[in-house]
Amino acid sequence: MIGMIARRLIATIPVLLVVAIVIFAVLRLTPGDPATLVAGDAATPEQIEAIRRAMGLDQPVIVQFGRWVGDMLRGDFGISLISGKPVSELIASRMGATVSLTIVTLLFTLLVSLPVGVLSAWYQGKALDRAVMAGSVVGFSVPVFIVAYLLILVFSIELRWLPVQGYKPLSAGLWEHLRHLILPAISLSTVYIALITRIVRTSVIDTLGEDYIRTARAKGVPEWSVLSRHALQNAAVPILTIIGISITMLIGGVVVTESVFNIPGLGRLVLDSVLSRDFTVIQTLIVLFSLAYILINLLIDISYTLVDPRIRS
Repeated sequence: MIGMIARRLIATIPVLLVVAIVIFAVLRLTPGDPATLVAGDAATPEQIEAIRRAMGLDQPVIVQFGRWVGDMLRGDFGISLISGKPVSELIASRMGATVSLTIVTLLFTLLVSLPVGVLSAWYQGKALDRAVMAGSVVGFSVPVFIVAYLLILVFSIELRWLPVQGYKPLSAGLWEHLRHLILPAISLSTVYIALITRIVRTSVIDTLGEDYIRTARAKGVPEWSVLSRHALQNAAVPILTIIGISITMLIGGVVVTESVFNIPGLGRLVLDSVLSRDFTVIQTLIVLFSLAYILINLLIDISYTLVDPRIRS
């Protein structure tokens, strides 16, 4: 186990290096100049060139890349080209909102999709199953921002139960914190509920057709025990896989959701940085997101050994 984890962590080094090279090159090839944005429309060419020198953008690309990677290895994420603040400070100030939204969305997704998927498999072909499948198609089909605006219209504007947008940290109180996350979490979770529900249903149906399920029933094991202790446990590997994929997709999904609900998280920071051509912030965020993807996949691989002892060997 330890050897596997060590090998996977070592393998992340070339992956992150490739990600860094690609994103660095793409940003430099994209039209636009951050110095021009900072200087404004009334700036002279001399002023723009002075700003470019101050930003280090006048140096060769390979020198800029080497300096950036070296600073990253030392834990220095650099200075934002637009705001002039340390990138680490910007990320730290925005991370809490994104982490909170991701956790609430994931919990809501699992609380809905797991039992609904199991029940749909248990009542395969019946009215409940058909309703769940129809609902999953709708969840796949409707874009997140459409769901968000519909929820705002109903629960914020018409019923006035929940705030339209904004974010309150946990220090403002648990209820105030959750009130501002309920609608964003529901909006963001719709597609993942549909995805995980379908995978859970398919996995449980496949497992219910195995010989050991028929043996357990022949021994008189109660149906609920057959479902929970035998079918669901043996269907856990593909379910864990799709949960891990959903978590990584959530990281990208927060960009749209945070923009709609005006949540000051990492998603909004990515969008603002792209619009302002803030190279330093964009590069750092994408590398950190890539690292999060790798670590999540590693945790999912480790979790396989907990539900299926055969994988350990």
